[in-house]
Amino acid sequence: MSYTVTFTFYPESKECLKNLSELSCNSNISSEFFYQLSQICHNIKLLDITIENYISDGLSDLILAQKNLKYYNMTQYDEDEKIPLLIESLPNTLIKLKLYGYNYISLSFISKFINLQELLISIYSGDICGFEELQNIIFPHLRILNFEFECPKYEEFIKFLENNGKNLKVLHVGDNHIEDIEGYNENLLNLAIVKLCPNLRNLSTGFGMI
Repeated sequence: MSYTVTFTFYPESKECLKNLSELSCNSNISSEFFYQLSQICHNIKLLDITIENYISDGLSDLILAQKNLKYYNMTQYDEDEKIPLLIESLPNTLIKLKLYGYNYISLSFISKFINLQELLISIYSGDICGFEELQNIIFPHLRILNFEFECPKYEEFIKFLENNGKNLKVLHVGDNHIEDIEGYNENLLNLAIVKLCPNLRNLSTGFGMI
């Protein structure tokens, strides 16, 4: 038997939830729970979602209700046809985007978040698909770029750095997976980073840290 909490029965909780600024939860929580939160919580700045089993209908409504969402983390354990709808609900006010787990979607959706300051892609299974569209997008505020595991194709990555490398302060590429980049060449990558990322303060690649 499942139970659904109705926040309207508890005026004190409603008043408290109005000021909720961070929420971490699984995607398969009751739709009614998300619907109720969407009526009360409009000031969430950090949303951390784990996609597991399925995505409840009310989750996208909760995202749409936010007035100033800045940080979005998403971990994908399971595939769901509603993931694109969830992504479409995200506002372009995001300044930090972190993606973890498996990859079930094209990363081309990132192109709309031109205010990003930090982008972390920690995909440990699946291709970095859709990066061919990102390579031509300029993110004028991007300062931190982190590929923890899987990496985009070499030519696409270099093109991305041509457009965005000059403002980067931190760059992390691939740990032990860097050699898996299609077209990868250690010397060429080093030279490209030196040329295209002149303001780096921290550089970490699969062959060491500078």
